[in-house]
Amino acid sequence: MNPALLFLGAAMLSELEFELIDAVKASPIFAKLREVAAMPDDKPETLIRKFAAMAPAVYVVAGTGTIADQKEKLRFDLVCIANNSRGNDAARHGDGQTIGLYQMRDALIAFLDGHRTTGAAWYAKSFDFAKAPAWREQGLTVGSLQLETTVMQAGIDLTTLDAFVTFHADYDADPHHAQVEHVKWVQEPPDYTTSRPELTDTTTLPQ
Repeated sequence: MNPALLFLGAAMLSELEFELIDAVKASPIFAKLREVAAMPDDKPETLIRKFAAMAPAVYVVAGTGTIADQKEKLRFDLVCIANNSRGNDAARHGDGQTIGLYQMRDALIAFLDGHRTTGAAWYAKSFDFAKAPAWREQGLTVGSLQLETTVMQAGIDLTTLDAFVTFHADYDADPHHAQVEHVKWVQEPPDYTTSRPELTDTTTLPQ
């Protein structure tokens, strides 16, 4: 069996994201970081300010994926944020007190390449350095480590979904209307221009 497919039957994107966050927290550099978390969802300018306040930090975000033969090849990015009051060179190399981007990169690759979490086995594939001027303007040095894993496709676990709150039924008594009329009734909003159900019932279920 391919080791990358171990324990993957129920692995979902959200679970893999949490597993990677925990993996970074278990790495040797965790004590040197101010934050390890899922990538925040906000406006770019707000995110950059947050990154500047929290660096050095690592953020996890799902990337592209491919699907074939009931398997999914998934890619996650670990966005590494570094800064240093001594400037960009110190942010890249570190200064003995604050970890640098190169140190973050090397340590995470060494720890995570071939690392197994509960739901997947991870392999480092590439590392990209951010070039946008907006990063440098905030004194940030940024790079992204791409990790890849292959998992078996997992269907939705319906037991984790909330039961519906409202159930609506239309009843059609004999002689029945044509099916085309029934289709009109279930539209949103319902179309009652040419016919109407003999009885409707709406039930609200407890949560």
